[in-house]
Amino acid sequence: MLLGVTALLLPLVLIRIKDIARPALLLMIFTAVYALSSWLGTNQSQGYVHTTALLCTGTAFITFAVYGSAILQFASVRALIIIIVLTNVVAISTANFTMNAAGATLLYVVAFGYLVLMRRQESNGGLIATLFFLSGMAIALSFEVRSLIVDSVLFIVAFYCATRLPKRAYWIGGITVSASVILGTIWFFLNIERSTFIAEASVRIREWTGARVESGRDVLWPSILHAVSETPIFGLGAGALPRDVLTTQLSAHNYYLQVYMQVGLLGIGLLVAFLLSAWKRLSTATTGAGRFGSALFLLFLVHNGTEVLMFQNNTLIGVPAWCAIGLALSLDTAAASSESTPNELHKLENSRARSWH
Repeated sequence: MLLGVTALLLPLVLIRIKDIARPALLLMIFTAVYALSSWLGTNQSQGYVHTTALLCTGTAFITFAVYGSAILQFASVRALIIIIVLTNVVAISTANFTMNAAGATLLYVVAFGYLVLMRRQESNGGLIATLFFLSGMAIALSFEVRSLIVDSVLFIVAFYCATRLPKRAYWIGGITVSASVILGTIWFFLNIERSTFIAEASVRIREWTGARVESGRDVLWPSILHAVSETPIFGLGAGALPRDVLTTQLSAHNYYLQVYMQVGLLGIGLLVAFLLSAWKRLSTATTGAGRFGSALFLLFLVHNGTEVLMFQNNTLIGVPAWCAIGLALSLDTAAASSESTPNELHKLENSRARSWH
């Protein structure tokens, strides 16, 4: 179904691709690397599954990035979207999903709904951002997903930083903190057996939450890094999964490590370039919707440090997340365009007046 929708949307996306040229180009190159790696790799069928998921999810992001604001111009469409969001909330809450999948899907579906509500550019978004933070905490506690507590706190801190910090400071700070959390998490699990401090910290977390923190990451991540050490540039192939390097049915529990395992440093480099390009646009947002989207983007980056959600495995989670981020980008771009138009007209009138005299 996703592939069919993508086929219908692609021509519309290509017409307006210049509106989001750099992120879109990097995303297409990233997809092409997955397609080529699938064709050259051993597990072709699984590689094509990963490529298709990337293509569909990426198309959803670009579609809402270029058309989201225009779509929401119609009151009937906004009402229909809110109905769909509420229906999905009920369906996901009662479906037989795992706790992690249900919690994460709900979080990003709700985020999309809040963005529809805060589409007006004059709103600073503080109230809705706070409501989303409270919703995230409620979802995390209801479904017992500990990572969503951290993610929700990160979101609200990032949102208020976006409203108060200079744009350059927010750009640098946001990506630095996100990268530090992701790399710090990887370091934590890689050293859990070698560091007394980390071992004690994991015991304390288990006592506080009543659940283990490892979830297999302490075994998965060292095994993945060791397996890729012989082919670090191109990885093991787009179809590679952790079950190819050790006995498990788990995903890598880290999207960045899974990409590194599949398409190596080449793939990670393209992914980082795309994310930085998207972040450059989001971090300079001037509207409530844009700032909401920038904070959601940082939340999503960190969330993928412990799960595989971004462009693979859980498209049910990745699609609403990228739709929300794309919509935020579109709303902010539209607001900026509408604000600049009067200024440009004023300059044109002054120029005409001078030439007349």
